[in-house]
Amino acid sequence: MSAQQQQAYQNEKALWLIEITEQKMEKLLAYMTEARRNIDRSDYARIGEIIKNDERMLNYLKCDSVLSHKNDHLEAQRASYLSCLKNFDEIKERIEAVRSSTHQSSDEVLSKVTQYSYEPELIPKQKNESNADFEF
Repeated sequence: MSAQQQQAYQNEKALWLIEITEQKMEKLLAYMTEARRNIDRSDYARIGEIIKNDERMLNYLKCDSVLSHKNDHLEAQRASYLSCLKNFDEIKERIEAVRSSTHQSSDEVLSKVTQYSYEPELIPKQKNESNADFEF
């Protein structure tokens, strides 16, 4: 999925970029939920970098313009963009919960991270290969 995302970005296809980024964030959230006990700090750092990069791409192509009233006809894309923003925030909160855990027990951290429940919509569960290759 990252190759498609890069292609959409390079071709300045903002609406396609929004769609791909939304799908990527949903998969990333599902991965974080399913593999939460096997993700270490370096994985969380990598996920944080992915989020920053995706936010930069959306900002650079001015994807927030779908929120403008002039673009009311882009209702589906608006919903996708807002979903991306919501997912970015949720992932950042999970990462922050792990980062702030340096002085807390692992049980306290796990309870913070597991409070998020992500239920993908009609997406079959994938096997967790635990390779942390984040090519969504």
